[in-house]
Amino acid sequence: KKWTPDIIIGWGIIPCYVTELYSSALILEAEHSALFRLYNEADTFFFPRNSAIYSDLFSYIKQIDLSEDIELSLKSLRKKIIEIADPLNIIEKNYFGENIKDKKIIFYPGHFPSPYSLRFSRYLNDEEIISDILLHSPDDAIILYLKHPLTKDEDIPSIVKLSEKVIDISSLSKSDPQILLKAIMVCDLFVNSHSKSSFLAFILEKPVIEVDNFYYKDFAINSLSDIPQILKDTTFYLPIQVLQKKLIYFILTHTISQRLLQCEKLYKHIILNIYTAYTERKFDTLFNTMTVDEVCEKIHNTLIENSNKINRIPTEYDKIKACIISPKYKNICFDIFDTLVWRPFNKPTDIFYMMSRDVSSILHDECFDF
Repeated sequence: KKWTPDIIIGWGIIPCYVTELYSSALILEAEHSALFRLYNEADTFFFPRNSAIYSDLFSYIKQIDLSEDIELSLKSLRKKIIEIADPLNIIEKNYFGENIKDKKIIFYPGHFPSPYSLRFSRYLNDEEIISDILLHSPDDAIILYLKHPLTKDEDIPSIVKLSEKVIDISSLSKSDPQILLKAIMVCDLFVNSHSKSSFLAFILEKPVIEVDNFYYKDFAINSLSDIPQILKDTTFYLPIQVLQKKLIYFILTHTISQRLLQCEKLYKHIILNIYTAYTERKFDTLFNTMTVDEVCEKIHNTLIENSNKINRIPTEYDKIKACIISPKYKNICFDIFDTLVWRPFNKPTDIFYMMSRDVSSILHDECFDF
C-alpha cells in the first residue's frame, strides 16, 4: 500500500484508471502517430495524462516557431501523402458520387466502441454521431461514411442507409487501399471520434472536429455546432490549423520506433529521458529520433511496396476485443494464469523451493527435488 510508482505508461483506458490511483506519479498515454501504417513500422509517442504537465506541454507546443524549413518539410510530407493517395492527380469530389461536385463534404470514418470510448464518449454509437452531424449540417452538405474495419455490414447505422445526405463508401475499401486518404483529400471537414486518422487530416490541412475526449482534442474544434461556420468561412479554422502544424511537428520529431523500445539499454535511457523532461518541464530535451524530412523519406522508401497497408486490417486481437465489447455476447470466459495477476517470487521456479519442504513431508522424502 505504501508503494507508489514514479512513472506509469499505458495504452487506451489504462492511464485514466491509474491516474485516479497514483495521482503523484507521472502518467503517460502511449499512442501511435497514425503514420506507422504508411512507413510500415510501429511507432510510439507519449502524452502526459497529468493535467498540470499536459497544460504546460500544450503551452510549449503553442510556442513552437514554425520556421521556413519546418513549413517546407511539412509541405513535402503533405505532398508525399497526396502522391500516394492520388498518383495520377485525378481525384475529385465526384469520385464518390456523380452529384456531389458542388456539395460541401463532411467525412466521418466510423468508430468502433472501445472501453475508453464507452466510458468517456458523449455518443453511444455511429448512429448518434451521424444524426448529430446531420442536425448541424447546412443543406448543401453531404456526409461520406467509411465504416470501421471491425463493424460488420449488418451493423452499419440505419441512418446511413436511409438518409440521402449520407454516402457509404465502405465497399470501396475492398478494392482501393487508399480510400481513407482519398476521402480526407476531397473533404471540406473531417469529423473524428477516437480515431488517429485525424492526424492525417491535420497533415493534409483539413479542418477537424473532435467530438470526443481524444488526446489531441485541444488541437481541434470540439463542437458540431461549428460545422456551418467552418464550411462557410475558410479563415475561421486558420488559427487552429497553425496549432495543428505545431502538434504534427512535435509528434513526428518525438515519436520513437518500437524496435528501440524493445532494446533494454535504450528503453531505460528513453524512459529516464521522458521522466526528466516531463517532470522538470524541460520539453526541449525530449528524445528526438527523426526529422520531418526523414519521416517523409521513410514513407517514400516503404509505402510504395506496401500500399495495401494504408487501410487498417483488423488483427486477431482486434477481433477478440470486438467480441468482448459486443452486446451480443453476455457471458465470456477467460483462462488467466494466476501468476500473471500476482506472483510473490523473483523467478517462477522459486515456488518449487518453497514447496519442496511440504512435498518432502507428504512423501516422506527428506529432500524432494522438483
